[in-house]
Amino acid sequence: MKVGFIGLGSMGGPQARLIARAGFELSVFDAFPEALERFRGVARLASSAADAAKGAEIVGICVRDDRQVEEAVFGAEGV
Repeated sequence: MKVGFIGLGSMGGPQARLIARAGFELSVFDAFPEALERFRGVARLASSAADAAKGAEIVGICVRDDRQVEEAVFGAEGV
């Protein structure tokens, strides 16, 4: 199964790692390059939320607030 994951902070990062460890094909995105870089070699690093979701069967989003959810889903480069 191909999974996209957006938001790699203190909650999303561990969730995304568990998805990768479970053997799913994982693409990740975070607005902060340093959070994204922690996944090099673990998952495909996406250039945007839309890129992370491209071809995914499911997309997980773990961000701070409603505004960030709306941006990740409906923004110019959203899912």
